[in-house]
Amino acid sequence: MDPMDGGMRYTPGSSDKDWDQAVTFLPASDNKKLEKKGGPGKVRVIVGLVILAAVLALIIGVLVWHFHFRKDFNLQKIYTGSLRIKNQAFVDAYENPDSAEFQDLAKQVMSQLKSMYSESQLLSKYYVGSRVQAFSEGSVIAYYESDFTVPMGQDAAVEQAVSDLNNIYSSTKSMRRGGEKPGALIFDHVVSSALDTRLFSNARTNTRYSQHARGTVDEIIKSPGFPDSPYPPNSVVQWQLRGDQGYALKLAFDTFNLEQNCANDLVRVYDSLVPMDRFLMAEKCGYYSPSDPLTFISSRNVMLVTLVTNDKGNYPGFRARVSQIKRDDQTCGGPLTGSSGSFQSPNFPNYYSPNTTCQWDIEVPAGKFIKLKFPKFMVSTDSCTDYVQIAGKSKLCGQLAANYMVTGNSSKMTVVFYSDSSYVDRGFSATYEAFEPTDPCPEMFFCGNKRCVKPAMRCDGWNDCGDSSDEKNCQCDSSMIQCKNGFCKPMFWQCDGVNDCGDGTDEINCGCKVGEFKCSNDQCVSEKLKCDGNRDCKDGSDEDGCLREKFLVQSQLLRAITTNASPKITLSVTG
Repeated sequence: MDPMDGGMRYTPGSSDKDWDQAVTFLPASDNKKLEKKGGPGKVRVIVGLVILAAVLALIIGVLVWHFHFRKDFNLQKIYTGSLRIKNQAFVDAYENPDSAEFQDLAKQVMSQLKSMYSESQLLSKYYVGSRVQAFSEGSVIAYYESDFTVPMGQDAAVEQAVSDLNNIYSSTKSMRRGGEKPGALIFDHVVSSALDTRLFSNARTNTRYSQHARGTVDEIIKSPGFPDSPYPPNSVVQWQLRGDQGYALKLAFDTFNLEQNCANDLVRVYDSLVPMDRFLMAEKCGYYSPSDPLTFISSRNVMLVTLVTNDKGNYPGFRARVSQIKRDDQTCGGPLTGSSGSFQSPNFPNYYSPNTTCQWDIEVPAGKFIKLKFPKFMVSTDSCTDYVQIAGKSKLCGQLAANYMVTGNSSKMTVVFYSDSSYVDRGFSATYEAFEPTDPCPEMFFCGNKRCVKPAMRCDGWNDCGDSSDEKNCQCDSSMIQCKNGFCKPMFWQCDGVNDCGDGTDEINCGCKVGEFKCSNDQCVSEKLKCDGNRDCKDGSDEDGCLREKFLVQSQLLRAITTNASPKITLSVTG
């Protein structure tokens, strides 16, 4: 045992000369002086190891990110498009992707697409490859997909670069850009757009069908499993539909029952053989009654139907008939004469076709003017790209009120209907009628905005014209409130605390009910609202004098407390 830790202790002054046993504790400072000096402390070793491990983990993390996760910062962009090949004639073998003719022409198209993208320094860096999906007549139209791997933040620049190339190759001066080499394809009308990411998600299975309607026999398409089971989840199903040259396709859904939310399940119909927003005719979901079926007609002999589903709430699906109709039968417009008549958009009340222009030239007997009325009007509202234009003036689009009317100021009127390549609607029905200029609305009230309403609607308290002209300068009967500004309002609106007349006439000289406070402006509010800190009277009179009364109550309470007497509170009520 170390004698410094305790044990025997000799005391010199002891008379018996014996060793005396005692326990002693040395100061801590002495212990430190006596510790053995050596290498780095354990704490320093541990700290060093931790730092080394952190550095190694950081290096490993950077390497893993660089070689594995860094690819997540690149976006996969797929552009679907079409182009017209001017120096080729369509042959039936081009309908079969497995035919030698199809594959040979597809290789040429893909080669020239690569050459086209190489003209853009930006696109050439990110271009991966292209695939030809189909061909159709006219001379030959090629439908394709082009893949790009785009760094995060560069997608807008790539979008602009693709658009610029489309414009260059669609111009007349650049038609031969692809055909500078002998035997090369000459193409124009290059159109493409970014594909919706839902249509190429790795989480969804993809299935594609091709069908050709011939003669008068209908082709049937239906969602997978219909009618025995709901459509499958997480799927993308496409039907490429064709008709004979010179025909258009008619698609009629006799059953349509999908989820109500188009963000989950949807059907899209395209005027194309690949899904391009430029040619998207409609996007539909929910339920449509067989008595009012969805019916679409293409502008040419091709159409694409796409079903997209997620993993929630799968429904029965759809069944549709595909038939072909002669394009010559789809003509519209022409001269209209006589004192009255009617006309409508193509296929009304079904959806009109894209890329349609109709012009009606109406002429009534000399000396009379034309009154045009639309019993139904539903034209696509997308920036008024589809519209009806009357006499070269403003364009009408959207959904108008029933029997919307326009009057002319001559015996002639031109009506033009136009639809672009996307987003169709049900269209319109219209009637025209000649009228005497001095009496534009026989036996009707003529509104300031040139509409006609029934005489009974005049001065009934409701804005039937839309510009309030039927409610101006009215002489009201005893059942109505006579407003000072010439309006009539229903009697049950009187003294209801709302300025229905617009000049306050209906709220003047109002007597308040029991439990109500009469404001200085004759408005009535509940007594409970007085002095509640809110201006319930429009003139704020329910809060007048409230601070003074509050101070008076507090003073009387304080006086009662200091004199040890019962408080006598006196309130003054104003108004």
